[in-house]
Amino acid sequence: MSSLDFTVEELLANDYDSVDEEFLEDFFVEAKEHIENIEMKLLELEKNSSDPEIINSIFRSYHTIKGLAGFVSQLLIQKIAHTTETLMDLCRNNEINATKKIIDIILLSTDLINKICQEQSLNKNENFIKTTCNHLKYIQNVIENKETKDSTSTEIPLEDESSGHLQSPKIGEILEHRDILDKEDIQGILKKQNENTEMLFGEIAVKEQKASPKDVVEAVRTQTKVNTNEYMRVPLSKIEHLTNMIGELMITHSVIEQSTLNSYGANNNSISSNFLKVSRITKDIQNLAMNLKMVSLKSTFQKISRIARDTISELDKNIMFIIQGENTEIDRSVAEKILEPLVHLVKNAISHGIESSAEERVANSKALQGLVTVSAYSKRGFVYIEVADDGKGLSTERIYQKALEKNLIDSNRNYSDKEIQEFILLPGFSTAEKVDSISGRGVGMDVVKTEVQKIGGKLDINSQINKGTTFILKLPINNAVMNGTIVNLAKSNYIIPTINVKQIIQPKNKQWIYMQNKQSMIKVREDVIPVINIWRIFNQKKSKDYKPALIIILEMEHALKALPIDSITGRQEIVLKPLGEEFKNLNFFSGSSILADGAVSLIFDIENLFKLDEGAL
Repeated sequence: MSSLDFTVEELLANDYDSVDEEFLEDFFVEAKEHIENIEMKLLELEKNSSDPEIINSIFRSYHTIKGLAGFVSQLLIQKIAHTTETLMDLCRNNEINATKKIIDIILLSTDLINKICQEQSLNKNENFIKTTCNHLKYIQNVIENKETKDSTSTEIPLEDESSGHLQSPKIGEILEHRDILDKEDIQGILKKQNENTEMLFGEIAVKEQKASPKDVVEAVRTQTKVNTNEYMRVPLSKIEHLTNMIGELMITHSVIEQSTLNSYGANNNSISSNFLKVSRITKDIQNLAMNLKMVSLKSTFQKISRIARDTISELDKNIMFIIQGENTEIDRSVAEKILEPLVHLVKNAISHGIESSAEERVANSKALQGLVTVSAYSKRGFVYIEVADDGKGLSTERIYQKALEKNLIDSNRNYSDKEIQEFILLPGFSTAEKVDSISGRGVGMDVVKTEVQKIGGKLDINSQINKGTTFILKLPINNAVMNGTIVNLAKSNYIIPTINVKQIIQPKNKQWIYMQNKQSMIKVREDVIPVINIWRIFNQKKSKDYKPALIIILEMEHALKALPIDSITGRQEIVLKPLGEEFKNLNFFSGSSILADGAVSLIFDIENLFKLDEGAL
């Protein structure tokens, strides 16, 4: 039977349960990594269908998946990978062009493999196997007929041993280097491979009992990772536990340090020196643990690119989709949780943002092709992700009417344009006239707001009619540690992110600017800075004889605000703890932490403080 021949019965009869569970899990993890690489390269290939490097990279990934699948009894994945690899080989040899049709076929292969990796029971699902077989037979038909060949296409140069590219070591060489095979073994296996060209070197080595499946799989992994650092897979749960334990260590260290110095005095050089040394080591370990959890947004953006491509195709719109800043790094847990919000935002930009007709764009002096951009950058301890379109913008009049119709707002209240734009984030809100597979159910944008808030992030909207709309996500780079300034206010200690502290001053009477005989602003050099009304934060009335001892000048996005406080307690690295569900209405606080004296302190949400209307003290 040819390796391209298969039957539903053969696939159903395969023994999928004989492989070690841990060994199998390693395969699925590695297969997913290759699938991610394939999808990313296919999106690049769509823009440059004649790039041999991209084609070769896709071919190698499928070749590796095929080889690994054979050693863990994943026959269905092996068949998908081998059939698609054969198709890619024809593309490499310029016998078939990498047209959109071919790319669609290959993407479907990645989807099928991905589904099996996520739900292994599909290996035994007859309907799924029949669907897969139909797909593979369709690929076979393309292979046999070479129906997408364009005789006018240019020749694609192929990579060979004479090119300047680094060649991966052969499986036999790796096994020989590890003293598993000798030269005589290798010659014998190569001879048998020449007799049966459809069998891989590793398959013959195992069949002839010259090497174990584990030996061959490790050799394949080494081959695909040549000239890269050695890697060891560690479960994310262990890294999370390590990070949490380091956080507890930092808290305990601060408490012990404070207690010891109070007992023996801060002038004890030996104790102070030892605590300084432990602090430095703890900080280094903490930084290392945080770096272990940092990943680039490349994988997340790649998934978004695929979804954008499919959505544009489904809606048949003329849209260019651009990704920028994919190498921006963020905490792994944040990267995983931000995928769903980004999916909704991108689909929203494509379906609602960009105009439906070319005539509408021409009438507004725009290019025929719409533009949707997803960009990321880091700034001042946060990662910003912007999803922007150059479409029609948000119509506040239409949004207001829809919100009114759905009884989502108060008809007796006057709303600003900014507030009306944010109605699209309300549960159940939608302006779509019909429900389809992309929009209209009124759940997407609400999910965005909810999920972003869950990870301590913020969502902002900027929109102009006929100019376009930009959704800005402000996300914590990591949600574990920050540098905090501890202040005393209203007889309690609070924490201000040190990154937002521009200056601390002792106010003089001549600096105050009064409105209606009340302190409303303060002049610092040439700047006239609004004062935050702390009494509104705590829902209290100002004491008649209250005079702030200090003013902290806060800075955010080049804007300044003045926060009156009673005193500065100190500064320290703090471990962030999320507020529980029962504290979700504390709008001016973003979390909590345990201070060096063991007391719990709330952390000010600077962004919401800046949104508070200025009021006289």
